[in-house]
Amino acid sequence: MKISFIGSYPPQRDGIAIHNSRFVAALLREGHDVRVFSFRASEKKNVCAVLSRNNPFSYINLFLKVNKYNPQKILISHEYAHFNFLFFPLLVFLLKMRSKKLNIMMHTVAPYDSGWKKFAFNLLYLSFFIFTDTLFLFTKNSRKKLLLTYKGVKPNIQVIPHLIQKRIGKPKKLNSRKINLLMFGFIHPGKGVDIAIRAVKGMQNATLKIVGSINPYASKKSQPELLCYLNKIRSMANSAKNVQFIENFATEKEKARLFSEADFVLLPYRYIEQSGILTEVWSFRRIPVASDVPAFRKEIGKSYGVLFSKEDLSGVALRSSINLLARRPVLRKKLLSNIERLAKERSFDANVGRILRLMS
Repeated sequence: MKISFIGSYPPQRDGIAIHNSRFVAALLREGHDVRVFSFRASEKKNVCAVLSRNNPFSYINLFLKVNKYNPQKILISHEYAHFNFLFFPLLVFLLKMRSKKLNIMMHTVAPYDSGWKKFAFNLLYLSFFIFTDTLFLFTKNSRKKLLLTYKGVKPNIQVIPHLIQKRIGKPKKLNSRKINLLMFGFIHPGKGVDIAIRAVKGMQNATLKIVGSINPYASKKSQPELLCYLNKIRSMANSAKNVQFIENFATEKEKARLFSEADFVLLPYRYIEQSGILTEVWSFRRIPVASDVPAFRKEIGKSYGVLFSKEDLSGVALRSSINLLARRPVLRKKLLSNIERLAKERSFDANVGRILRLMS
């Protein structure tokens, strides 16, 4: 089957790009002819770098290229930070007017409640409902949000889980006298990197490695706040002898090495809309120690990691959770067994065919 896949893709440095590349790889393994249309150049032959977020002509150019490819189905992986609020509905309209089977995988339902952004997102959602054959969401709560916005519209919405990559790396035996902890990705206040440093600072039996930097694609308006937070993290990491801050983004090969060295992965988020980051941790078969924000609480529960109170910004609750895991080998074994079983159920290869069948 000829499929056009539109969305973020490596070498872009975000979790959704990685998720998309794994999804496409699973489609290719099934024998489908997939052409990817993305934002930045890639070495892969099946990727066409055509989009520029705020350039309306690039959206028209993308439509022309997709139309020339003449796919049987189109799948758009949508994250609101990647696409322009106003130009994206135009793209959706153009694609649908060519009678293509249009499907959208929506990673986040945006939280804006007022002002021009509310208008822009309502326009975006309305275009989804009117022109999309199937709308894929990752949580039931996202579905509830959208249906409340448009009570009179009955779109074809399918809720699917975030998928998990096949096992990457090998299991690691814990040395309780030297616990290796890891944080990775974009550095911003919502991730609670400062909480992790407070929790680990002074622990005699643990070291924390933080790998990442601020989002290079962030808006100019948010840059001052992000730089201020980055300087704060630099200062805190320098003052803690058992914290190493590597201010860079890891390649896939480097990430595999970092995870192979880590015992637990820290996710002390203050807020998050969706739980895709967990699938990356589970792909490496590592136990997440995460704050109990709703997105994490629903996914982790008591079976796939350890939760601590998001209200505790001091790091005390996080430190207690780390020590709890270190002291209880039976709990670790049970969690890893549960994660292994979940990974098989939610693997890309086991689910991509089912998702394809759900497309109109």
